[in-house]
Amino acid sequence: MFRWKGLFLGVFVAVGLLSAWGIWRVTHLPDPVALLNRTLSVSVPLKLRKDKPLLVLYFRTCEGCELSWLLSWAKVLEARTWRQTMDCALVVRTESAALRKLAQQHRWRVPALADPKGRLEKALGVRYDRHAFGFVQGKLVWQQENPEASQSEILQAFLAVAFGRQKARSLYDAWVRELRLAAWGKEVTEQIERHGGHPSPNATGR
Repeated sequence: MFRWKGLFLGVFVAVGLLSAWGIWRVTHLPDPVALLNRTLSVSVPLKLRKDKPLLVLYFRTCEGCELSWLLSWAKVLEARTWRQTMDCALVVRTESAALRKLAQQHRWRVPALADPKGRLEKALGVRYDRHAFGFVQGKLVWQQENPEASQSEILQAFLAVAFGRQKARSLYDAWVRELRLAAWGKEVTEQIERHGGHPSPNATGR
């Protein structure tokens, strides 16, 4: 009888300790936005604006297939539409020297932060090889749930949360038009728009 009581007491204490550790771990994880602010960008500086939402793209590697995605996202986020609308950051679990070389080689105009020890990975709660997170006024308000989501799906989902669906649609359309102008010029773009043409807007092929 005493043996069973001792066993139950031990289990109860163990569960309590595990719960306490879990609460402590969550409450003591570093604030990801503060950690981003303290991490030096290897490309253009990261200057967070309080009145702008923040989109963070985390990559667990910058090799192979993920390198293709990283380069593609860097190109997408350089668009004037997004630079005026929100803050963006690419975070990669790699050494600063490797990421700096990549950023210089491709002349990135998007903040790129190296996370060699995985501190930001833990703070964000990254679950996929590439994982998007959205913040508004320093608070996490959205994160990518589908690891196979396209760039368009990620952008539209975050914009809807950050701005509401109507403005999100307007911003997305502005980005599409920016891509069309860059690809075809003003005359062709306006001609297509007058005739209701809707070619694929994603110049990156993603």
